[in-house]
Amino acid sequence: MTTHRTTLLMTLASFAIATGQLRAEAIHDPQAESFVLGAVSNDELAALSNAVNLPAWIQLAAGRDFSTIDENWAAVYSPKDAVGAARDWSTQITEARSLVTRATQAEQKRWLGHFIKAGEAVARKNANQLAAVLRLLEADFLSDRTAMASNRKFFTAK
Repeated sequence: MTTHRTTLLMTLASFAIATGQLRAEAIHDPQAESFVLGAVSNDELAALSNAVNLPAWIQLAAGRDFSTIDENWAAVYSPKDAVGAARDWSTQITEARSLVTRATQAEQKRWLGHFIKAGEAVARKNANQLAAVLRLLEADFLSDRTAMASNRKFFTAK
C-alpha cells in the first residue's frame, strides 16, 4: 500500500511540475498557439486601446460636437488605417472577449467590459452609448495604471 501511495504521489507531483512547465512556456512564448494561460498584461490592454485609437475617441466624446460615429470616423482614422477601412472594431472586440477569460484583476475585467460595450456601440452606430462608455473608460482607474505600466501616454491620439 505504501508503494502504491508513493507512486501516486510521485505521479501527481510529476503532473504538477509538467503543468507548471507548460504554463510557463505558454506565458513566455508569445508565438505559442495556446497563449491563453497567464494573466492579462497592461501592455495588452494598451495595444487594444491603440488599435482602435481610443484616446482620439475619448477626446472627441469629451467635446460638444460629438454627434454621429460616421461623422467622427474620418477624424479618428487615416484612410490607410485597417480599423478605419473596416469601419468596425470587431477584431479588437474578439480579442477583448478572449482577454476577459484570462483577466485576473477586477479593474482589468471592468476595463475590458467597457471596451467591449464601446465596440458594440460602434457596431450599432450608437453615438450616445459610445460617448457614455468612453467617459467610463476615461475615468477608469486602470487607464492611468495602463499608461504607467506601458510607459506610453495613454490618452494621446495616434
